[in-house]
Amino acid sequence: MSQDTTARLHAITQAVAQAWVDAFCNDDPTLQPGADQLDEWLRDATALWRRLVDLWPQQNKGSTRLLPAEAIEQAGRLGAAWVHEGFLPSDAARFVLASRQGAAAVMEHDDALRPLLPVVGRLAESLALAVYESHGQSRERMIMAQSLSLIELSSPVIKLWDRILLLPLVGVIDTLRARAITERLLEAVVREEAEVTLIDVTGVPVLDTGVAGHLVKTVSAAEMLGTTVILTGISAEGAQTLVKLGVDLRGLNTRGLLRAGVSDAFARLGMRVVPAQVSQPSALRSV
Repeated sequence: MSQDTTARLHAITQAVAQAWVDAFCNDDPTLQPGADQLDEWLRDATALWRRLVDLWPQQNKGSTRLLPAEAIEQAGRLGAAWVHEGFLPSDAARFVLASRQGAAAVMEHDDALRPLLPVVGRLAESLALAVYESHGQSRERMIMAQSLSLIELSSPVIKLWDRILLLPLVGVIDTLRARAITERLLEAVVREEAEVTLIDVTGVPVLDTGVAGHLVKTVSAAEMLGTTVILTGISAEGAQTLVKLGVDLRGLNTRGLLRAGVSDAFARLGMRVVPAQVSQPSALRSV
């Protein structure tokens, strides 16, 4: 492709970008973007058109080549941005493919540029595939990050008192969550120099061999750091289930209620909870 043709393709960048965005919006009547969104899409279209021109094949007859790393990186940025805006992978791919309509609207009136439209289509398809793949990867990373955040929120390690920690567990405990719980608990034990740690399972709906195995591993790891672990909140039904399953928890310190576990924790540190002394009100003088 001659330098003159390349210059003419760059010269029509703004016109193609505007026609590109118009084609994308017209393709889906449900889209009702505001002015800021339209400006952002126009910037994306402008940058991508320049990338398409840079990718223009140097071989004869419009043969294409694999996308270079720079183009894939740009596609990744676009896909990640559309993920954070809540769009689907198909939306991001459709946006890139709309470049074909945008280019056709401008180039079909130019006898010198019209024969290049098939190349635009092939390059747009390659770039759309890269955007689609990067969008999916970005979405998976975002979902994983959100899952980890939910795990952290559902398993807070609370400093109940000086040298006493409380870990209330709520919900189903699987392998991934058990690993995250153990890591957070061990970090807190070291950071707070905890001597006693309470793990309350009142909010765990199912106690089976899998959950018991995770709890035993967590307790063992925590006690290796010098803290005494007290397991609380095992219901009568849960205890019967564990016995039927042959799960042996005799090596663990257990208490039925969290209140009993807290009292035990204070006792291990030489403290106890006593009622506050309330001063008696003075007698009312009779009139």
